[in-house]
Amino acid sequence: MTDDEWADLARQLIQALQDDAPSATDWISAVSTAATLLIAIVAAAIALFQLIQAKKLELDKSQPYVVMTMEESIGPEFIDLVIKNYGKRRPMT
Repeated sequence: MTDDEWADLARQLIQALQDDAPSATDWISAVSTAATLLIAIVAAAIALFQLIQAKKLELDKSQPYVVMTMEESIGPEFIDLVIKNYGKRRPMT
């Protein structure tokens, strides 16, 4: 190919690119679509994190909470060992 043919090919390529070049509204549309996708991904990640945290919290709330104390009974020489469950579940034996 000669230099004139290369120059003509380059002019044709530039003309084709200018004819099919995206307009400002195309760019705005593409950017807003990408921003919407990013926001949706972030929202999904936050929702998943909250779901996991809620599941852990519910599991923790339903666990047995056993406390053992020693209380004075009839007199100072007698001590009662008191075991109480303040949790919502029955402790395993």
